[in-house]
Amino acid sequence: MNFGFNPPDPKDVMDAMERLKDVFARAANADTGSAQPLFQKLSDSFNNAIDAALKLQKSNPNMNPQQAMMQLMPTLMQVQTSMQRLEQAARTNPDAAEALQELKGDLQNEMRALMGGMPGFPGAGPKQPPKPPVTPPKPPKPRGPGRDGTHDL
Repeated sequence: MNFGFNPPDPKDVMDAMERLKDVFARAANADTGSAQPLFQKLSDSFNNAIDAALKLQKSNPNMNPQQAMMQLMPTLMQVQTSMQRLEQAARTNPDAAEALQELKGDLQNEMRALMGGMPGFPGAGPKQPPKPPVTPPKPPKPRGPGRDGTHDL
């Protein structure tokens, strides 16, 4: 069952991964003062995650996705830890905050381009307008003692 999702072409995924590596490399090379080693660590962690995923895919192309995620979990946790440290540094370092904001925007753009075919994901295109109700609404029932709206006293 497809659910309207067309998986991206594997070549497009590889191109997107290379562009994401470039995004992280730009952030690592940005002038962020004391936060620059954190950006470099994040870039290295991301590159390690990509390399581990590619190695896993080559070694077993028919691997269960859950099993693959379990094997990649330590590397993905390094990326998450690096991102959390950067967010902490960005609270006190305006240059780091600016570079982090740019990094997040670039990541979002790449993910939008990569996952644009998935329903509900930003970039999936215009949404379908809501369907009109099947039956017209019933008029309200009259209130009052006579149920027809008259009040005889």
